[in-house]
Amino acid sequence: MKTTGTSKPRRRKPASKRVASRQQHDLVPGLRDRLVGALDAAGIAPRRRVAELGRITGRAAPSVRRWLTGEQPGLPDLESFAHLCRSLGIAAEHLLGLDGAAGPNHRAGDEAAAPEPWLDRIPSSTARVLAACEPIIMPGDEMEPGIRDGDVLFVDRSVRQVAGNGTYVVGYRGRAMVRIVEDRVSEGLMLRCANERYGPVAVPQAETEALSILGKVLFHLRIAAA
Repeated sequence: MKTTGTSKPRRRKPASKRVASRQQHDLVPGLRDRLVGALDAAGIAPRRRVAELGRITGRAAPSVRRWLTGEQPGLPDLESFAHLCRSLGIAAEHLLGLDGAAGPNHRAGDEAAAPEPWLDRIPSSTARVLAACEPIIMPGDEMEPGIRDGDVLFVDRSVRQVAGNGTYVVGYRGRAMVRIVEDRVSEGLMLRCANERYGPVAVPQAETEALSILGKVLFHLRIAAA
């Protein structure tokens, strides 16, 4: 007898992944539009944009196209982001859409003022470390009030084990999450949220192999509300 198959129920994405997807969707077009505006202000024609951005950042054309197109959109890595700010004379805060940000770096009434390089605002030793980081979007309110939903986190992906207590991106029980990790001698690891609405999770020493360290959060920027 021929049986009629039943369709499998459609699985919904976890809430944290839906938030992350929404936040990236919100950030990418805003950054793209501001980047295109900076290219227009610099007199760079559309047909030259991919080649020019590749020259500025040293990145391959497929990566650069993702910063400019709505198909498979992407964000520049931090080192490329810094080169864009320097070369195009645009404030990092403006490119990210932060409160009170101006466009190209100049003082009111002084059109001849030279651009202020973004990385000159922080110590050079810190700048070198941050240049190797990957920017990601904070998915959720677990780390509020210090880190808010939608903030940009700069993550050192080279850190693959707990290197002192701090804020990490971790993989645990099938989830990627941002947590404060505390290494408690002879007890194991404690995963904590800054938001008191969420309780801590203890990872005993016998289960620490089930925890993946995906990177350490070194710095974050707050994105302005729309």
